[in-house]
Amino acid sequence: MSQNNLAIILSGGLGKRFDKKLPKQFYKINNKYILEISVEKFIKSNLFKKIIVVTSSEFMNLTKEILEKKSVQIVIGGETRQKSVLNGLIEGKRYKIDNVLIHDAARPLVTISLIKNIVNEIQKYDCVIP
Repeated sequence: MSQNNLAIILSGGLGKRFDKKLPKQFYKINNKYILEISVEKFIKSNLFKKIIVVTSSEFMNLTKEILEKKSVQIVIGGETRQKSVLNGLIEGKRYKIDNVLIHDAARPLVTISLIKNIVNEIQKYDCVIP
C-alpha cells in the first residue's frame, strides 16, 4: 500500500451550529481534544508522507499547543472550507504526493481501518469517498 499520501485535516470551522464558545474540535473526549484524536488516527495509520492541519488564524495558537508533539504541519485556512482545502493543497504540492485524503477534524470517530481501506481503494480509482 502506497505511503506517498497527504492528509489534509480541516480544523478551521467555527462550529456555529454547535452553540458553544469554542468549535467542536477544541473540546475533549476522555481527556483528549477531538482535533488530537482525529490527527492521531492518521498518524497511527502510517500511510502518510505528510499530514497538514488547516486551522483558522483565530485558533492557530491553540492548534499549535494541542498538536505540539505531533508530526504535522499547520497552515492557516481560508474564508470557506473550499479555500481551506486549497490552502492545504498548495502547501502539500511541494511534497510530490500521489493521493490526498481530506478529513474534518471534528469527526474523531474515523477508524484506522477506514483510512486504510480508502488508501487501498484509491489505488484503483480516481476518487474514493467513504
